[in-house]
Amino acid sequence: MHFINSNNAKLDYIINLHKKNTETLGFIPYPTLKKLIENDQVFIENEGGDNAGYIVVGSGKRNNILRIYQACVEQDLRRLTFGKKLFKKVINFGNKNNCNSILLRCRENLQSNLFWQALGCKFLYLEPKKTKRTKKGVNTWQYNLHFKT
Repeated sequence: MHFINSNNAKLDYIINLHKKNTETLGFIPYPTLKKLIENDQVFIENEGGDNAGYIVVGSGKRNNILRIYQACVEQDLRRLTFGKKLFKKVINFGNKNNCNSILLRCRENLQSNLFWQALGCKFLYLEPKKTKRTKKGVNTWQYNLHFKT
């Protein structure tokens, strides 16, 4: 997989990476994902000409809170710096759009929770309602943008 810059290539990449990680990711409808890409609300990280992962965010306009809708890094590139680089792009987007914080949800049984904690996100609460598909609750995390970086 090579570095991509067209909207269609971004969409194809995200769909393909989502398929590889469907058990751990939520679902974003195709038309919604396409619109988010067109609105520059999708960040893709690459390494040496290859794609490393992506983060999809909201607009940050609702209550000045930027929501991360979905984040995924290629399996063999996890535990390196790619997720951190993607999150830095999200922080910059949030600051640029005058957001106060970043909010995200992550299923309680995923290793991703350790990643969000390591980035300085604060655990807010566990939503104990279990999904039909996974039978797990969902953690809500917040990263405050009061101290602009």
